[in-house]
Amino acid sequence: MNNKANFISYDYIIKWTQVDSNVDPSLIMPYVMVAQDQNIQSCIGNALYVKLIQLVQTYGSNQNDWTTNGFSNYWTLLVDYIQPATAYFTVYHSLPWIWAKLTNKSVSEKTSDNSNPVDLQSLQYLRNTVKDQAEFSATRIREFIINNQSWFPEYFSSGNNLMSIKPAVENYFGGIYLGKQPSNFSKNRGYDDGMSNRWVFGC
Repeated sequence: MNNKANFISYDYIIKWTQVDSNVDPSLIMPYVMVAQDQNIQSCIGNALYVKLIQLVQTYGSNQNDWTTNGFSNYWTLLVDYIQPATAYFTVYHSLPWIWAKLTNKSVSEKTSDNSNPVDLQSLQYLRNTVKDQAEFSATRIREFIINNQSWFPEYFSSGNNLMSIKPAVENYFGGIYLGKQPSNFSKNRGYDDGMSNRWVFGC
């Protein structure tokens, strides 16, 4: 069994993000796996990421199958937390290639008869806005796992293999103050920022 499966569909992206339904799926869908591999895997670690991939491959989008086989907690993690983050990270990664076209002669802005492309500064503003949404969703993933540690043992046992990706300790994009350190939470899952009782987490 390979470790590839999309957590979200094109229809999910259209429904829950700013992407218009007339955008070609070929400009969006390749970046679902980019978002999962780079952002989601970095956030939750390789072990939990592979676990979710295998569950998606086995049970698909049938909630009843997940629940009856004892994986309701993983279903909640996937649907309520990981899917929104994946969608926003997908839009973040795909925006430059929706805006520009790469050919054998040049990289050029796309145009149409009814609209004009935004300038580079506006594109960067849009990406930053989407990135903020993605960061917030990623933070919620981490908070949910930390608040339910016994549900997701893979998060805390990523292994000692040098090729294993452990959950991000330092921020990938940004950080958020989550209050006092949990009594059963170890420093290798977060870092003390030097201020009393402040622990910072990021994805």
